[in-house]
Amino acid sequence: MHAVAVSGGSLRRRVRVNAARNPDPSLAIIDSQSVKTVQKGQRGYDSGKKTKSRKRHTTVDAMGNLLAVTVHSAGISESRGAHLVLIRLFLVLPNRLKILVDGGYKQGVIDWSKAVFGYLLEVVKRPELHLFKVLPNAGSSNAPSAGLTGSAACPRTMNTPQRLPKP
Repeated sequence: MHAVAVSGGSLRRRVRVNAARNPDPSLAIIDSQSVKTVQKGQRGYDSGKKTKSRKRHTTVDAMGNLLAVTVHSAGISESRGAHLVLIRLFLVLPNRLKILVDGGYKQGVIDWSKAVFGYLLEVVKRPELHLFKVLPNAGSSNAPSAGLTGSAACPRTMNTPQRLPKP
């Protein structure tokens, strides 16, 4: 693991310098994914996805370069998995970092990472993409349905019954 981290670190530094960035990042992002598996080994029940799987915690910099990764049973919580990936991240980047995480991470891991590593974890709320808002009725015009069907005289929108052609 250590040799891979060193060689990956030198490649990451070169990529960042070529992009006119500092060699070591000052911002990182941690996220996790559940990965379904049928293989034996470390796997657990992910109650959120209701599957037997493994969970992968990854840490990337703002450019998307991989900094640290850990794979474990999906039965381990987001916060517990964050402990594991933060330890690996510290081995690669012991300098102070601001790390963005989603709302699945508890305050305990945020406080722990600051006390142990000096990392500042910031919870980023997901934008409200899935909200549906009902717009007020602008009138009783059939214009919206005409726009969807292509014509106000479409047989589906007409009030009179239509005869189907004989085959």
